[in-house]
Amino acid sequence: MRTEHVRLVKRSGTLTVWGKRNKYREIPLNATARTALEQYLPLVPEGGFIFPSRKTGGALTERALGQLVHRYARQARVA
Repeated sequence: MRTEHVRLVKRSGTLTVWGKRNKYREIPLNATARTALEQYLPLVPEGGFIFPSRKTGGALTERALGQLVHRYARQARVA
């Protein structure tokens, strides 16, 4: 995901996710996600990846992102 895939407005926001055969979905963001993104996005370079890889600087793979979510869920004791 890149920064241009996130659209935030005053009381709503969406995340555009691309899938197979160039199909896409717009996923609504709740208030918590919007607040977190409003704080995080200014730290990301324009057009950059929202979840960059520390090793390559490119996009974080789906597997690596899943591992991060799992690790933090364990620390938060929700998984």
